[in-house]
Amino acid sequence: MAAGIANPVSQVAIQYGLIEAASRNPLQLPQNEVEPLIRLALFDDTSDSRPSPELYDEIVERIMISFEAHDAQGSDAFNKWFSGAKG
Repeated sequence: MAAGIANPVSQVAIQYGLIEAASRNPLQLPQNEVEPLIRLALFDDTSDSRPSPELYDEIVERIMISFEAHDAQGSDAFNKWFSGAKG
């Protein structure tokens, strides 16, 4: 379940997973570095390197298998695995 959505499509599950990971371990930056980073994330499309549709599908499948395997262990175990080690 991603953000209360039962059986979300894989792209939605990944998006919510990345948002949750970012909220649990936010990047700490000085204020003057935030805006350039947001612009870079939103608008920089200079990379010619794109995965093939087959590779993209394989990546999504592996992520979903990993999520489902850990989700089956229960909410607490999944959250501990997903948030990673805190040092």
